Amino acid sequence: MSAAILLQHVANGQDNTKIISLLAQMPAKDAASFKKNMSAVAALGEDGYVSLISGLSAPGKGNNASIEYAVGALPHMLPNPVMSNCAK
Repeated sequence: MSAAILLQHVANGQDNTKIISLLAQMPAKDAASFKKNMSAVAALGEDGYVSLISGLSAPGKGNNASIEYAVGALPHMLPNPVMSNCAK
């Protein structure tokens, strides 16, 4: 199932277009693309991230791989204050 079909019900057309474009690039082909894609996901903001997650299909009802990849990878790209404090 394509990203476009997964996100048909998302209301915000601008976020929808950005999300579809990002999901088409998941998983990334290399480390540079991965960083660029994750930066773009983070730049969606809270509303865009909610729209991204809203595209998930019920288990067994569609292919959630690209959304799961984006959602699962994003926390690894964000600053972690706990780990930053441990390094001091």
